[in-house]
Amino acid sequence: MMRRTFEMDEKNLETIEQYAFYNTGEIEEIALPATIKSIETYAFVSCYVKKLVIEEGFAPEYIASIVFSLNNLEEIHVKKLKDLFGIETSTSLFVYNSDNARLYIDGELATELVITEQDCAYIPDYLFDKIQGIEKVTISGVKEIGRYAFYRSSVKEVIINNVDVIGDSAFENAKMLSKLTLNGVIEIHVNAFAYTSIYSVVLPDTVKVIKDGAFSTVTDVVLVDGIEELGNAFADGKKTVYNNGVYLGTATNPFFALVDVENNPVT
Repeated sequence: MMRRTFEMDEKNLETIEQYAFYNTGEIEEIALPATIKSIETYAFVSCYVKKLVIEEGFAPEYIASIVFSLNNLEEIHVKKLKDLFGIETSTSLFVYNSDNARLYIDGELATELVITEQDCAYIPDYLFDKIQGIEKVTISGVKEIGRYAFYRSSVKEVIINNVDVIGDSAFENAKMLSKLTLNGVIEIHVNAFAYTSIYSVVLPDTVKVIKDGAFSTVTDVVLVDGIEELGNAFADGKKTVYNNGVYLGTATNPFFALVDVENNPVT
């Protein structure tokens, strides 16, 4: 299979047309310059590029809903984390990444991410889907974490502060995720933390909505009053309400002792 490197004209290129790199075979590297204003549908679908470089200042006005299908992707390079987000949209940027893709920021492998409202207002759908090497993520002040944003990623610890919405399956199947801290979160959507290694979580009193399957594989969940919408969110769909708290206990896990929201035994 032919190997190629594409360097785009940073002075003149504004649009990457529909199907521009469709089924182009194996490519060593593609660099996306900051001059790009739009990327059309299927521009990089079935494009077997190994290394994707997003130049500093990359912020197109429009990216179509299906742009990248990068099955062979090994490396994503950005100068600053902010450049990775491109535009604040629900666009699925990196759907179907290979299982070995890793993120590099200013030449260094990213093992810890700190994402704030200065980087983006919305973390796009699928953005870190299957990205490996990232172990800890702290997200603060972002309005919404998109659907499947960290789906199947390698993250082990997540801290989320003052985020309005955690989208459907945002961390689903992040098998190594075992430590979760939530502060100031309002909505947690379908399967947001399903099929992780999280054993226990205490939810903040800001939470108003918890949708189906959000904690379907978490065995110990504590939250307080004020929930306005509570779907079938917990393991086995069972929960015990007491005082101003909710404790999850199931028929298959009868050995858990009831505690109140301050972790005092309830007798």
